[in-house]
Amino acid sequence: MDLNHATALHAIPQRTPLADDELGTRTGKLSQRHRTALLLIDGRRTVAQVLSLCELAGATRTHLEQLVSEGFVQLQERRA
Repeated sequence: MDLNHATALHAIPQRTPLADDELGTRTGKLSQRHRTALLLIDGRRTVAQVLSLCELAGATRTHLEQLVSEGFVQLQERRA
């Protein structure tokens, strides 16, 4: 899903087991900025909220997009 799409900004990003494994073992697959973005994902914040926090922490939209494309993060539609 394209993070520029309005629907994606309201989605809830979720860490996958791959992400949890990477955070726990630090195998070196991810940069510090990628790890920062992963740590900001709590299963409650929307993509828009995570992106705002990422910018404050030095991570970018590209870092989050890469995490999604590489299977570390999946997007869940926000339930009303």
